[in-house]
Amino acid sequence: MLLIYTPKITSRLKFVFKQICTRILGIPIDFTTTIEVFIAHSGLKMSYGPQPLGSEFLLKVMDYFLSKVCQILKLMFKIGGL
Repeated sequence: MLLIYTPKITSRLKFVFKQICTRILGIPIDFTTTIEVFIAHSGLKMSYGPQPLGSEFLLKVMDYFLSKVCQILKLMFKIGGL
């Protein structure tokens, strides 16, 4: 099981991680907001926050996944030499 630490668990965050980890990669996951539980975990772990808590894999937080409000995002793409 992969334990994921995040300072705030939202339904959007759970959906994205479950889609990628569980449904696509086949890795069971669980979430925690408690640092002590995360540090004590001896199995696979990663954190989704502003900085790592130890030597685990870190995904830097994107406020979009912690938000409960959908907003229109402006995305800019650079295509080739244009």
